[in-house]
Amino acid sequence: MYKSLQSRRQFLKSSSSAVGITLAGINLPALLSIGTAAAQARDQAEALHTLGAQEAADLEAIAAQIIPTDETPGAREAGVIYFIDGAMAGMFAHALPELRDGLAALNRKVPGDDQGFANLGSDEQVALLRREESSGFFGLVRFLTLAGMFSLPEYGGNRDHIGWKMIGFDHRHAWSAPFGYYDAHYAEGGSDHEAS
Repeated sequence: MYKSLQSRRQFLKSSSSAVGITLAGINLPALLSIGTAAAQARDQAEALHTLGAQEAADLEAIAAQIIPTDETPGAREAGVIYFIDGAMAGMFAHALPELRDGLAALNRKVPGDDQGFANLGSDEQVALLRREESSGFFGLVRFLTLAGMFSLPEYGGNRDHIGWKMIGFDHRHAWSAPFGYYDAHYAEGGSDHEAS
């Protein structure tokens, strides 16, 4: 999860199955409708539509701890905050009060006069998030971060296919034959029986 808690590969491995199952249940046409506006806002560095400036800064900082920038770009560079903003304006609008309440509760735990999670140093952010790992709020932000990082760029996150490059996903419009051993054998004129 966080750089200091476990490696990015371990985090992605432990998260991939749950995210895949959850994303399979998402209403894709609804995501496309909110995604177009979010992707445009991301690419033109427009202001966010749903989240306030401090909310966005704090959520982006959380996402950047979930998928940090190290030898590869992380959630910040992928524009995950635009996906979150678009999702909160669309099909996840019902979760906006939970997101805001959770963020407010988190910020009440920020020590001193730092005025928000984003203003903490990285080590302080990690320490605070470790105490929140089992909360519903953290689960929601974690899901939104993963969805924004690895979904289609048209949904608002995954700028320049950053997420897909990170996991080695080879995105192509179409795949051409031969796809594998049996297809290659068939393409060379062999029969199906000869391939076995």
